[in-house]
Amino acid sequence: AMLSGQMWNKIRNPNLLGKTQNEITWIHVSRKRQFVLETYFVLFMYGFVVFGMLLVIEAAESGNRKVTRRQIIAFIGVVLILIFFWL
Repeated sequence: AMLSGQMWNKIRNPNLLGKTQNEITWIHVSRKRQFVLETYFVLFMYGFVVFGMLLVIEAAESGNRKVTRRQIIAFIGVVLILIFFWL
C-alpha cells in the first residue's frame, strides 16, 4: 500500500480522475502528481505480482501433487508475474 502511493493520497487529497479537453483520464500527465484511481491500479498490479510469486512457491513446495498440476500452477504464476511486472 505504501509503494502504490496510498500515503501520498492521504496527505495530498488528489482527485479520483482528471479531465482533459475531450476526455476523462485516470493517469496524470505529470510525474509529480497522480490520481487516486492510478494509485489503486498500481496497488492491484503489485498484488497480482505477489499472487504470482505465491503460486510459484506453492507449486515448488507441493511435492505430493501431480507433476502436470504443479507445472500448470507454476506456469500461471510466472505468467502473472511477467505480465503485471511488465505493466
